[in-house]
Amino acid sequence: MSGNLLTKGLGIINRLKIGGFDYGAIEVANKTGNTIAAGALVYISGYDATLGLPTVALADADSTSKIACLVVPVAIATNWKGIAYEKYEIGSLNTNAATVG
Repeated sequence: MSGNLLTKGLGIINRLKIGGFDYGAIEVANKTGNTIAAGALVYISGYDATLGLPTVALADADSTSKIACLVVPVAIATNWKGIAYEKYEIGSLNTNAATVG
């Protein structure tokens, strides 16, 4: 998905600026059957007409159709709605096992 979420008509509900960054918050629904963990990267997988919200699922770096476009700051239980952000700063990640190159 390319472009700003505002241009996609997905209903940005909040524009939050912190430290010069513009964080776009969007209300989303989790219909995956599993809880989406806090800090998870998600993509917009569909639309729930009953709730009037886009649905999200976990992004997958190995799939061109599941590219991350939002981050979930607080866990969202299955069949619940929550907030996802276009940009979000996540702390306390252990990157010791990661390698570059």
